[in-house]
Amino acid sequence: MSDILIRSMTAADWTPVESIYREGIDTGNATFETDPPTWQVFDARKLALGRLVAENAAGAVIGWVAASPVSSRKVYRGVVEHSVYVANQAQGARRGCRTPRLVPPSCRRRRGMDGAIEHLSG
Repeated sequence: MSDILIRSMTAADWTPVESIYREGIDTGNATFETDPPTWQVFDARKLALGRLVAENAAGAVIGWVAASPVSSRKVYRGVVEHSVYVANQAQGARRGCRTPRLVPPSCRRRRGMDGAIEHLSG
Protein backbone atom coordinates (compact mmCIF):
# COMPACT_ATOMS: atom_id res chain seq x y z
CA MET A 1 0.00 0.00 0.00
CA SER A 2 2.99 2.33 -0.21
CA ASP A 3 1.61 3.84 -3.42
CA ILE A 4 -1.49 4.98 -1.54
CA LEU A 5 -1.76 8.11 0.60
CA ILE A 6 -4.39 8.10 3.34
CA ARG A 7 -5.50 11.53 4.55
CA SER A 8 -8.46 13.29 6.14
CA MET A 9 -11.47 13.92 3.93
CA THR A 10 -12.43 17.53 3.29
CA ALA A 11 -15.36 19.18 1.53
CA ALA A 12 -13.05 19.69 -1.46
CA ASP A 13 -13.01 15.87 -1.89
CA TRP A 14 -16.77 15.66 -2.36
CA THR A 15 -16.78 15.35 -6.18
CA PRO A 16 -14.67 12.16 -6.29
CA VAL A 17 -16.21 10.84 -3.05
CA GLU A 18 -19.70 11.31 -4.50
CA SER A 19 -18.65 9.61 -7.75
CA ILE A 20 -17.25 6.60 -5.87
CA TYR A 21 -20.39 6.53 -3.71
CA ARG A 22 -22.52 6.44 -6.89
CA GLU A 23 -20.44 3.55 -8.26
CA GLY A 24 -21.17 1.66 -5.05
CA ILE A 25 -24.89 2.42 -5.28
CA ASP A 26 -24.93 1.22 -8.88
CA THR A 27 -23.66 -2.22 -7.81
CA GLY A 28 -26.76 -2.78 -5.69
CA ASN A 29 -24.56 -4.23 -2.94
CA ALA A 30 -23.24 -1.21 -1.05
CA THR A 31 -26.26 0.55 0.44
CA PHE A 32 -30.02 0.89 0.40
CA GLU A 33 -29.62 4.47 -0.84
CA THR A 34 -30.62 5.15 -4.44
CA ASP A 35 -28.61 8.37 -4.83
CA PRO A 36 -25.64 9.85 -3.02
CA PRO A 37 -26.57 12.58 -0.56
CA THR A 38 -25.45 16.16 -0.97
CA TRP A 39 -22.24 17.13 0.81
CA GLN A 40 -24.31 18.95 3.43
CA VAL A 41 -26.33 15.82 4.24
CA PHE A 42 -23.24 13.58 4.17
CA ASP A 43 -21.40 16.01 6.45
CA ALA A 44 -24.29 16.09 8.91
CA ARG A 45 -24.72 12.29 9.01
CA LYS A 46 -21.11 11.16 9.21
CA LEU A 47 -18.82 11.63 12.17
CA ALA A 48 -16.11 14.21 11.47
CA LEU A 49 -13.57 12.05 13.27
CA GLY A 50 -12.08 9.31 11.11
CA ARG A 51 -13.33 10.47 7.69
CA LEU A 52 -10.54 9.47 5.35
CA VAL A 53 -9.79 9.31 1.65
CA ALA A 54 -7.22 7.20 -0.18
CA GLU A 55 -5.27 8.79 -3.01
CA ASN A 56 -3.25 6.97 -5.65
CA ALA A 57 0.25 8.05 -6.71
CA ALA A 58 -1.27 10.50 -9.22
CA GLY A 59 -3.24 12.23 -6.44
CA ALA A 60 -6.68 10.91 -7.49
CA VAL A 61 -9.10 9.88 -4.75
CA ILE A 62 -9.69 6.15 -5.19
CA GLY A 63 -11.58 5.36 -1.98
CA TRP A 64 -13.02 6.68 1.21
CA VAL A 65 -14.11 5.62 4.67
CA ALA A 66 -16.49 7.30 7.09
CA ALA A 67 -18.57 6.30 10.09
CA SER A 68 -21.96 7.29 11.40
CA PRO A 69 -23.55 6.65 14.79
CA VAL A 70 -25.92 3.69 14.84
CA SER A 71 -28.27 5.41 17.26
CA SER A 72 -28.56 8.50 19.41
CA ARG A 73 -29.55 6.33 22.39
CA LYS A 74 -27.00 6.43 25.20
CA VAL A 75 -26.76 2.64 25.32
CA TYR A 76 -25.37 2.70 21.75
CA ARG A 77 -22.80 5.43 22.38
CA GLY A 78 -19.63 4.55 20.51
CA VAL A 79 -21.31 2.03 18.21
CA VAL A 80 -20.87 3.04 14.59
CA GLU A 81 -21.76 1.88 11.13
CA HIS A 82 -18.75 2.33 8.91
CA SER A 83 -18.70 2.82 5.17
CA VAL A 84 -15.77 1.76 3.02
CA TYR A 85 -15.98 2.55 -0.69
CA VAL A 86 -13.30 1.81 -3.30
CA ALA A 87 -13.52 3.19 -6.84
CA ASN A 88 -14.26 0.57 -9.49
CA GLN A 89 -10.93 1.31 -11.18
CA ALA A 90 -9.06 0.53 -7.94
CA GLN A 91 -10.89 -2.66 -6.95
CA GLY A 92 -9.22 -6.03 -6.97
CA ALA A 93 -6.02 -4.89 -5.27
CA ARG A 94 -7.34 -5.62 -1.73
CA ARG A 95 -6.94 -1.96 -0.74
CA GLY A 96 -10.31 -1.79 1.02
CA CYS A 97 -9.54 -4.76 3.27
CA ARG A 98 -7.19 -2.80 5.52
CA THR A 99 -9.17 0.43 5.64
CA PRO A 100 -10.83 -0.09 9.07
CA ARG A 101 -7.36 -0.39 10.61
CA LEU A 102 -6.52 3.05 9.24
CA VAL A 103 -8.85 4.79 11.69
CA PRO A 104 -6.40 6.35 14.15
CA PRO A 105 -6.25 4.45 17.46
CA SER A 106 -6.98 7.67 19.39
CA CYS A 107 -10.24 8.03 17.46
CA ARG A 108 -11.21 4.44 18.12
CA ARG A 109 -10.57 4.73 21.85
CA ARG A 110 -12.31 8.09 22.12
CA ARG A 111 -15.38 6.85 20.29
CA GLY A 112 -15.38 3.36 21.80
CA MET A 113 -14.78 1.81 18.38
CA ASP A 114 -11.80 -0.44 19.22
CA GLY A 115 -13.68 -3.68 19.63
CA ALA A 116 -15.84 -3.26 16.55
CA ILE A 117 -12.96 -2.26 14.30
CA GLU A 118 -10.69 -5.03 15.49
CA HIS A 119 -13.52 -7.51 14.97
CA LEU A 120 -14.22 -6.25 11.45
CA SER A 121 -10.61 -6.10 10.35
CA GLY A 122 -9.18 -9.06 12.24
